[in-house]
Amino acid sequence: MWDKVAEGLRNPDLLTQQYTAWRKGYPQKLEQTSNRLAQVTRDLEHIAKKRDAWLELYTDGEIDRNRLRDEQERLRVRQVGLEQEKRALEAILRQPEDMEANIETFNEFCSTVSDRLDDLTFEEKQKILRLLNIQGRVGDGKIYLSGCVPTWGKDRQKFDYSAFEPD
Repeated sequence: MWDKVAEGLRNPDLLTQQYTAWRKGYPQKLEQTSNRLAQVTRDLEHIAKKRDAWLELYTDGEIDRNRLRDEQERLRVRQVGLEQEKRALEAILRQPEDMEANIETFNEFCSTVSDRLDDLTFEEKQKILRLLNIQGRVGDGKIYLSGCVPTWGKDRQKFDYSAFEPD
């Protein structure tokens, strides 16, 4: 496995090719994500109106304080969940622009380590594998490696790094 990872580190264009292939399916995902984000935004607006409506019922004396508190808490829990989903959807929509920057960072990383790959100790190789979160799986007669582009301070962007035929 290390030999294939080292090959990828010596030739970061492999990553760019895999990223390009990954992005081909992105327009459909983008549309689905945009549609869901619009629905979540509408749901959040609806919750705000419901909270106001419950408060108005309370101020008009139509419901008691306990009922208001229960309904406001139920809406608050729903709102928190929707806000988390909204942040996740927005992150998905930002993913391509983040990935472009991450590929540049990865290329810099590759150029830094590629000259030393043959001289690394076992522990240093393990560090690189952990940094890149390299994971392997076997299927269809191939070994599939996946990992994360190191971003140093941003969320890691995960996608298939490469597929190699076993030797």
